[in-house]
Amino acid sequence: MQKVIGLLLCAVVATAVLSGCDSGETVSTRDNDVFQPLNVEGPINASERAPEPTKVAASSRVHTCQIHVVPIDARVLIEPAPSVSSNQPGSYEFDVPENTSFQLTITSEGREKFQQIIKHEETDVKLYIWLGPDFQWWLADAQRKFESGDLSGAWTSLGVARAVNSKNVSTEPLEQQLRLALTPTLTPKASETSEPELSSTAADPLFSVRRLIDARIYDAAMLLIDDRLEDDPLDSSALAARGYCLFKQGRIHEAVQVLSDVVDRQPDHYWAIFYRGVAMVELFQPDLATADFRRCLELAAEPAESLHYYLGLSLEQLGRSDEAIEHYSSALRINPDHTASRLNRCVLLLAEGSTEEAIDDASSILANQPTHPIALNSRGVAYAVRGETESAIDDFSAVIKAEPDYVEPRFNRAIGYLKSHHYIESVEDFSVAVQSDPDEPEFRIGRARAWMQLGEFEKAGDDLAVALERKPSDPNAIQLQQIVQRSIDQAD
Repeated sequence: MQKVIGLLLCAVVATAVLSGCDSGETVSTRDNDVFQPLNVEGPINASERAPEPTKVAASSRVHTCQIHVVPIDARVLIEPAPSVSSNQPGSYEFDVPENTSFQLTITSEGREKFQQIIKHEETDVKLYIWLGPDFQWWLADAQRKFESGDLSGAWTSLGVARAVNSKNVSTEPLEQQLRLALTPTLTPKASETSEPELSSTAADPLFSVRRLIDARIYDAAMLLIDDRLEDDPLDSSALAARGYCLFKQGRIHEAVQVLSDVVDRQPDHYWAIFYRGVAMVELFQPDLATADFRRCLELAAEPAESLHYYLGLSLEQLGRSDEAIEHYSSALRINPDHTASRLNRCVLLLAEGSTEEAIDDASSILANQPTHPIALNSRGVAYAVRGETESAIDDFSAVIKAEPDYVEPRFNRAIGYLKSHHYIESVEDFSVAVQSDPDEPEFRIGRARAWMQLGEFEKAGDDLAVALERKPSDPNAIQLQQIVQRSIDQAD
C-alpha cells in the first residue's frame, strides 16, 4: 500500500504567525524589573517611568478588552493571566470580569522601543488600548542601521518611525539618503522562481518601488508607494503595487479590495488582475483566480512562466489536473528551471500514474537541489510504485536525514521496510509517525501489520483498536483485526 501525503506545493506563502504573539505566556510580578512599564496616559521619558507595570481598571460595563500592538512583533504580557485569544499578529482580546484590573508589561527586548500608548478608550462593551513604539528611538535606530550599512533594516525602522510620527517631525533627509543608497544596489533575492515578476526601467516613476519589491523589502516599498499616492491617489500602478505589498504582508483581504478597485477603474490593468488572482489562490477561491489568470492570458503578448504557474495552481485547486499539468508544462517551456512548476507537475503526474515522467521531473530538481525534501519523497514514492523498494528507501532515508521532522517520508519508508521484510525497522518508523500524529489511522494500521509479522499480536490488536475508534468502517483495519483475534485465540 502506497500513500502520498502533503505533496502539493503552493508557492503563495500564507501569513507567518510571529513568535512574539504567544497568547498564553505570563510572567510573575516578582520579575517586573525585567519589563518596561507602560503608561496609559501617554508617552513618558526614561526619568518618569513608574516603578510598577501599568494597572488598567475595567468598569462593570466592559466585557472585553482588545489590545493592539504596533508593530506586530511586540509581545505584551498581561497579569493576572486571562484567557487571551489572538486572531491576528499583534492583536490580543480577552474577557474582563466586572470591576477588575490588570497589568500590562512588555518584554525586555522591547522595553526601549515601546514607550507609549497611542490610544486608550472605553465603550459600553469594550476597552480598547493601542500600544505604539517610540518615534525617536526608531528614527535613531534607522540612522544607526543606515550608517552601519544595513539599508534594509534602516528602511524597516524608518517605516515604524513614520507610522507613529504624531508630531510630524521631518524624516525626509534620511529617506532621501536611503532612496539614493538603495535604488542602485538592490538585486532580487534567489528564490524558487515562483514569485510574480515585475518589469521596470529607470524611466519608470515606480522604479525604486519595483526594485524594493523584487528584493522583498515590502515595508520600504510601502513607504515609497504612500509617497506616490499622496501626489496622485488614483495612480493605478502605485495602487496595484500597494495591493501586492499588502498581500505579501498577509493582509490578503485588504489587498483584494485595493486591487479590485484598480480593476473597476481600469479593467485591463494586467498587474492588478494578476495580483488579485494570486490572492484568490491563497484564499482558495479557484474559480475567481482562474478567471483573472485567463484574462491575463488574453492581455499578455508573451505570458511569463509565473502566469502559467499560478493558472496551474488555480486549476489544480479546481481538481482539473490535466489542464494544470499543461500550464505547468507551458511554464517549463518558458523557463526549464522553474522549480515550483516542475515539482507540482511531478506530484500530479505521480497521482495520475505517470511514474516515469514523475521520476524525470523529480530527478531534474534533485540535479540542482540534491536534498530537496519533496522531490526526494516524490521520487521515492515513484520508485516504490515501480517496485524498486531499495531505491525508494534510499530516497526516503535521504529526506529523513535532511528533514528529520518530515513525517511523510518516515511513513513511506516504514512501508518500504515492511515490503522488504525489515519488520523491526518498519515498527520503528511507524512509531515515529504515530508519535507525531497519534490519531492518524493509517499510521496505526501500518504498525499493526509490522507487529503481526513479528508475532506481536497483542500490540497489533491495540493499534487496530485505536485505528477503528478513529475510523470505524475502515475495511483494512476490520480485516486485520479479525486475523489478529484468530491468532490470539489459537495461541490460547
